[in-house]
Amino acid sequence: MKKKFHAFCSSILLLLMASDLYAVDVDSLLAEGPVLTVKQSKEGKFLYASALLQINAPQDLVWSVILDLDHYCDFMPRVVYSKILAKSEDGRDITVKFEISVPLVNQRYTLKYSTDPEKKIIHIAQVSGDLRGSYWEWRLTPSAKGTFVRYSGATKNYSALLQKFEDDQQTITVGVNVSSVMTVTRTIKKRAEKLYTEKKQ
Repeated sequence: MKKKFHAFCSSILLLLMASDLYAVDVDSLLAEGPVLTVKQSKEGKFLYASALLQINAPQDLVWSVILDLDHYCDFMPRVVYSKILAKSEDGRDITVKFEISVPLVNQRYTLKYSTDPEKKIIHIAQVSGDLRGSYWEWRLTPSAKGTFVRYSGATKNYSALLQKFEDDQQTITVGVNVSSVMTVTRTIKKRAEKLYTEKKQ
C-alpha cells in the first residue's frame, strides 16, 4: 500500500514539475512574440494556422478591439474598407464587408462574425465575395498579465495566380496563412496595449 502511495505521490510531483516547466516555456516563448503553429491532416495537407500570444491588457478591452470592425481601416494593415452591414437582435451575429489591398486587384468579401461574449470566442466565416470557403476563430482567456489570445484560421482561394505555383508541400498556402495570423494578432496586441496605456494615464 505504501509503495503504491509513494508511486502516486511521485507521479503527481512529476506532473506538477512538468506543468511548471511548460508554463515557464510558454511565458518565455510568448515574451518573444506570437507562437505560430500549423495544423495538418493525416495526409499532410494544410488545415489551418494559429497564433498564440500574450496581450498586456484586460480581456474585455481586447475583445472590444477585435470587434471594432467599422474602424479596421484605421489600424489594420491593408484594410481599405470595413463596414458592419447587419447585427442580430442580441448583437451576437455581425455581418461585415471588407476590401483588402492586394497586388493587381483588391479583394472584396463579406464575413459573418458569430460571437460568444461569455466564453470570449468568435467564429468567423466567409459568406460572399473573395476568399471563398475561408474561416477563422478567436479565443480569449484571462492571464496574470492580461489576456492570452489564440487566433486560428484558413485563408482559402486567396489568389488564382499564386495558387498556380503551389507545390506539394503547400509552401505558398502555409506562408500566406502564417503571415496573416501573425500580422492580425500583432496588430490587435499593439492596438489594445496602446489603448490600455492611454486609459491608465
